[in-house]
Amino acid sequence: MLLSLAAGETIAQSKDPAIEDLNWVAVVTKNEATFMFPATKRTSWSWYNSETQDGLCEYSWNVMIGDHKSGFQFGPALFKSNGSQTANGSLSDLINACQHDLWRVSEDGGDNVGGYGKTKLEDGKVRLTISDPKLLEQLFGPKPKTVQMMINTPEFLIRQKVEVTHTHHNPGITR
Repeated sequence: MLLSLAAGETIAQSKDPAIEDLNWVAVVTKNEATFMFPATKRTSWSWYNSETQDGLCEYSWNVMIGDHKSGFQFGPALFKSNGSQTANGSLSDLINACQHDLWRVSEDGGDNVGGYGKTKLEDGKVRLTISDPKLLEQLFGPKPKTVQMMINTPEFLIRQKVEVTHTHHNPGITR
């Protein structure tokens, strides 16, 4: 399946619908940046699957500021390591198995520059939060108008260009 919606620039490739709603959230305040991904329909997860080649990213929930040549990307990601055994569990278990890194993106791939904040689940939705003042200024001081948000699994890939709401107060995040 290939889906393209001009208004939101959603791009999806999937074996099944996977996502019930396409409510993506990107809110940046003076003290916090919050990104909420849509919930998936899946209730059980498996990772380090035999079908996945060693070294490949099997799962990720990423936010990209800029593009693949220059910018930053962050979020939980799970890479299949050599000799890993298949694991099963909840989305929370999968998120806990992920690495949670911030990458400086460049044409030659990029560099891991550390952590970004925290990841938690709310009603089946993955929520990324950054509250470090220096990191907020570095990433969002230029007030980007949009970010690219992506969910990648062995079954589907969905990307959305999301408008960033910049505000001086926390308006409350709709779940």
